[in-house]
Amino acid sequence: MQDELLLAAVRNNAGWCDAVCRARGVPGRFTDHLWINEHATPPYYPNIITLLPASDGLLRELDDAMASVHDAVGDKLSIKDSFADVDLATHGCRVLFDAQWIARADTLAAPATVVSGVAWSIVREAAGLEAWKNAWDAEIVAADPIFAPSLLHDADIAFVAGHRRGAIVGGGIANKSAGVVGLSNVFASANDRREAWAGCIAIATAWAPGMPIVGYESGVDLATALELGFAALGPLRVWVASGR
Repeated sequence: MQDELLLAAVRNNAGWCDAVCRARGVPGRFTDHLWINEHATPPYYPNIITLLPASDGLLRELDDAMASVHDAVGDKLSIKDSFADVDLATHGCRVLFDAQWIARADTLAAPATVVSGVAWSIVREAAGLEAWKNAWDAEIVAADPIFAPSLLHDADIAFVAGHRRGAIVGGGIANKSAGVVGLSNVFASANDRREAWAGCIAIATAWAPGMPIVGYESGVDLATALELGFAALGPLRVWVASGR
């Protein structure tokens, strides 16, 4: 069951990356083993995602994909090695970061939020999305808006925001696919990660009842997620061209 959940988490994440790129007019494509995008992708989004553990077929396809993507985007190339089982150092890449896939069972109740005065909801309008993006990372958004307004009209995507006195103080993004709901981009403006995670989990649970919540995290966010009922599923690794 855990292996099936891991594969669903990987596929869900690839679907989210494709949705973000598709909304910007630069969709990727799915093959038997990979998600591939031969365009310049937004910050934090890779060009290639492995969808299955390493095999001879996957490695052959990955070699061809890396060559074609590198021809298109040069040293902006990045690869999400979803099972941390391919060595891309010999392909002129370096490790950007390592993380863990995580999942929270659909049988668990949402954790209680503990900070009073924060109201959690789903962003419905373009103005709200702009406020969400600036609360998430104003510096990155000033350089690249990343999330197109059309994502608000996708019934399988929800931008989650926590408001206090009219200001967004935390949030995240949920997306439904592959029988799971992905939770990503969780943030908090007041160093209260636990509150932000609890609020986003509560919204995701109500928005996608009966679905496990999946994603990947590292560092303090991984520790917070595990504290709130997530379990680790397995490692992943993100590689970038060594000249990047």
